[in-house]
Amino acid sequence: MALGYITGILPIKKIKDESALNNFEKFTMLKSRPITEYYGFTEEEVRALCKEHNMDFDSTRAWYNGYLIDGKHMYNPNSVSMTMKRQDFDSYCQNTSAFASINTFITMNYVG
Repeated sequence: MALGYITGILPIKKIKDESALNNFEKFTMLKSRPITEYYGFTEEEVRALCKEHNMDFDSTRAWYNGYLIDGKHMYNPNSVSMTMKRQDFDSYCQNTSAFASINTFITMNYVG
């Protein structure tokens, strides 16, 4: 892959002739093969980070055992990175986005 753009929950759409996007492929969190492993840290990566930073893997898994995508266990990279950096387990992803910017889509139950 030469270029990828991961947006989070807001969709990007190709709009007729006005879009600079070409050869556009859309992947969702539920159906993301072949790019699943890029949505976060894999369990192997988290194990390696824990070893490198002297953090307990079982505690890290208990705190950030986040989501399963296409059968692959993925961890939130922000939470894991902050834990390694600060050497402290906490809820680091609670303030990563402005709620007002996504509330419209949540209340509409927007699927894309």
